[in-house]
Amino acid sequence: MIKIGDNFALGANSLNIILYEKHIGKQGKSKDKERWQELAYFSNPHNALEYLVEHHIRKTELKDIKTVCLKIDGLQETIKGLKLSRKAL
Repeated sequence: MIKIGDNFALGANSLNIILYEKHIGKQGKSKDKERWQELAYFSNPHNALEYLVEHHIRKTELKDIKTVCLKIDGLQETIKGLKLSRKAL
């Protein structure tokens, strides 16, 4: 898996690129244990990263434009940190 920030990662199987989200167990045997849950499937990494931005925007519930812009800026910096070129994808 390729981590994207602290809470997301990209993986793959023979057919798809998979976006994972990190979850920490809250009770029982899984309490405080990290697990990666499949969030969505894509045909290429670029689509997965675009979805990740949209996913974060939806989580803001569009409370105000500043919150949305700050979230987008933060995600763009994280994605830039991966040092991917569009041609490589």
